[in-house]
Amino acid sequence: MSKNHSNSFISTTCMLTSFLALLIFLVLESHIVVVSATQCDPNVFNATSAPLQQIANTSMSYNITINGTVVVTDGCTFTVQNFVYYYAAPLSFWYGSNDTNPTSPAVAISNMTVTQSFVPSSIAFKLDNQFSFSDFSVLKLISTQENYVIAFAQLRSSPTSKNSNNNGNGNSTQGKSGATSVIIDWNLLKYLMIDPAIIEQRRIATQLGPCPKGGYHELRSHYTYGSLFWAFCFGLPRCFGYSRKKTVCRNCNATFEGIAFPEPGHYNLPPPSQQKQ
Repeated sequence: MSKNHSNSFISTTCMLTSFLALLIFLVLESHIVVVSATQCDPNVFNATSAPLQQIANTSMSYNITINGTVVVTDGCTFTVQNFVYYYAAPLSFWYGSNDTNPTSPAVAISNMTVTQSFVPSSIAFKLDNQFSFSDFSVLKLISTQENYVIAFAQLRSSPTSKNSNNNGNGNSTQGKSGATSVIIDWNLLKYLMIDPAIIEQRRIATQLGPCPKGGYHELRSHYTYGSLFWAFCFGLPRCFGYSRKKTVCRNCNATFEGIAFPEPGHYNLPPPSQQKQ
């Protein structure tokens, strides 16, 4: 086979495999939107409670004290009973995760700021409309300014368990397990097909918390289509190198810029004090 024919064959093969990968991407993208649309319903919930477990000990050189018990009171609300949180870290918000590890991915699930509480109090927090308690198993309190986890409460043991998880009242949490497993497979496929830095920068953006002045986050991602080419034509499981990211707060003129690394959990993000106003 001549060199020209060989190059033509390789190019055609790469185009076909990239097209197939893109087709799978679009199919799964449409599917994942359906399974992840879990808007909360106040009347659908499992009564659950879990103690807060403190992780961070200091904030801005002050000793943090935090304790209380998280109680799911309805499908859209949880209450922290006997809540004490003093020398509170600035810009503290509740996040949902499926792992107690402080560096594991987490998504902001409530836009209500968590402030200091010097005496034991019962404080209720609302989930944002697009989330439900079936979306996460661990509730984390994160300071978006200092970018670390203050405390967490493990609401249930495993979000992907296909067995019924009784919570003491005879109810089970079986219905969400299949959808969760699809999400996990989808994330794995993203790592194989698309620049992993994009996934990381989306996670970083969620850690910035609500925009000031009533603004909202607009994610601006740069997809690296070359990763499709390299993965499917040359067998490389992931693309390498850095990817620029920009997350813009619309309506408030705040811009966050940095470098997103391919490996999850490693990134360079300026604190909110260095926002571009």
